Amino acid sequence: MRVLSAIPFLILVSSSLPSLGLEPVTVRSRSGQFLVRGLPLTEVMNQGAGATNVFSFVRLDPRLFAMACESIKAAVLKELAMADRWRGTVAVALHPNQRDSENIEIASIRYKTSWGYQVNVPERVDRKRLIKAMVQVVLMEIANRRAGEREAELPSWLGEGLTAQLMATTLADIALEPETTVIRRQHMPDALKEVREMLRTREVLGFNDLSQPEQQLLEEPEVDFYGSCAQLFLHELLHLKDGRRCLQQMLYELPEHLNWQTAFLRAFGGHFPRLLDADKWWALATANYQKKESSTLWGQTEIWRQLQEILTTTAEVRLKTGDLPMKVQVQLQNILTEWDYSRQVPVLQLKVNHLQALQLRVPRDLENLVNGYANTLTWYLGKRGAPKPDRNKIGRAARSAIAEALKRLNELDARVEALKNQAEPAAAHATLSP
Repeated sequence: MRVLSAIPFLILVSSSLPSLGLEPVTVRSRSGQFLVRGLPLTEVMNQGAGATNVFSFVRLDPRLFAMACESIKAAVLKELAMADRWRGTVAVALHPNQRDSENIEIASIRYKTSWGYQVNVPERVDRKRLIKAMVQVVLMEIANRRAGEREAELPSWLGEGLTAQLMATTLADIALEPETTVIRRQHMPDALKEVREMLRTREVLGFNDLSQPEQQLLEEPEVDFYGSCAQLFLHELLHLKDGRRCLQQMLYELPEHLNWQTAFLRAFGGHFPRLLDADKWWALATANYQKKESSTLWGQTEIWRQLQEILTTTAEVRLKTGDLPMKVQVQLQNILTEWDYSRQVPVLQLKVNHLQALQLRVPRDLENLVNGYANTLTWYLGKRGAPKPDRNKIGRAARSAIAEALKRLNELDARVEALKNQAEPAAAHATLSP
């Protein structure tokens, strides 16, 4: 993909058309943002693709591609949790291929009060390069809505990482050619499957290499490796508390700064006051990732058993004075409401340690759930502070902390039950299947 800034280019759609006896058509997309002009595909042209009809390549039709542009934009907005408030139009010109591996060219054009975009695309193009180019254009349009004469700078990891994420999930089965059979997935795909395969034998790129990649990392054959690292980086950012809101804020801030790093720190300042802090966070995140991927993950049954052991505590109770003590299992909620706080603290601190250890042995889709319990207990202990001599007195702040912690724990328990109920029918079906 070749990106040109504020440089208009010649649209090549008219060359060689007379010999085919066809006229180019212009199609406006549903929202009106995309205007696609090119030669409509015919059955003869599709049959003539011949040896160039490689699996990774697609032959574009302006009518279908106008719809595909809307689908790509919708996928980007959904991943970033943003509404469609576009301002800049995107003109796409499809032209007959002049040579093999022809570049996709993107031009940003500054108008009087806004920015517009022109995309020059060969009719026969690599599928991944095409989706990456359109994701990049959508991101550019979002970032430049408040830009003046100078265009906003986008980080390389954002476009590469978001493209890899969407191609593994939402856009995995997007139709780009006529007469394409789309196979719908019945289950959510594993977004990081290809990342794990790519990083199985290679070290994850550091923060500096992601932030300021050498040109060779953005070209074949290294670009797929860079994209996998960028996808993992984006994945971890979005899993921060309010990560999506921070990323939205970064895109909003970009036009006001000379480089994206300043906008990044302004948006993610609650997590990373300095780039050095982001570097340290990423080093820890990749270490945890690689440690988790190198260890054996437990199955669902073992996970629920381990989690249940952590969330319950064996306690001795006497029904009457003089009776022998009985051992019973008490929930975290009972500990918070019935035990003296000085007795709670060592037990809850041990629970947090066990939950953090469990995180290393669960699949990524359950990691947030386990982390939710650990964060709730950590928050509660922080709110109540160190035990005080007058431990029998519970003040207003302590009662408020208990109430909030109970609410969070009940919500997490409900999520556990819902997930267990979903897993049981699937396990029963697998057992009954021949």
